[in-house]
Amino acid sequence: MNRVRIVKSSGFKTAVLFLSIFIVAAGIAGTAAFFVIRDELVGRHKGAIENEFTFFAELYRTGGANDMTESLQAHARSARGLQSVYALQGADGAQLAGNVALSGPPPHTGEVSAATLGVTDDFDYYIKTGPVGNMTLMVGNSAEDLSEIEEVFVKGAMWAGLVLVAI
Repeated sequence: MNRVRIVKSSGFKTAVLFLSIFIVAAGIAGTAAFFVIRDELVGRHKGAIENEFTFFAELYRTGGANDMTESLQAHARSARGLQSVYALQGADGAQLAGNVALSGPPPHTGEVSAATLGVTDDFDYYIKTGPVGNMTLMVGNSAEDLSEIEEVFVKGAMWAGLVLVAI
């Protein structure tokens, strides 16, 4: 009987209303923060691969195809796992260097799945593809960190929501 009166009281209804408003506001703020952080990290990935592509293009311009190919192969060998991916194809489509074997022309610049690159990982890559002389160069890096951050964020949001509801 007392519980029914408490639930029907204006104080309880006001508390539920404010809790609901707070949960919605926290959800909107958390979502906004998530997308701001994600956009920043995506921008950093794109900037890094743009810089790397420019490095190899400039190396080709100043040192020629052999210097660029040797440097690209050294980068490919020193890449930890497949955090960074490289492919250099000749004008005839033959692979000249790199750590991923592409079947056909490399994918266009942007975000691509690992499967597109022939990699068995379950996350995406950010790549830049373009001509360097009469060759086609592709450089990219793994978006594994973004996948992990998304997982952590979703778990954290779920736990925070449960705690808010419990309180």
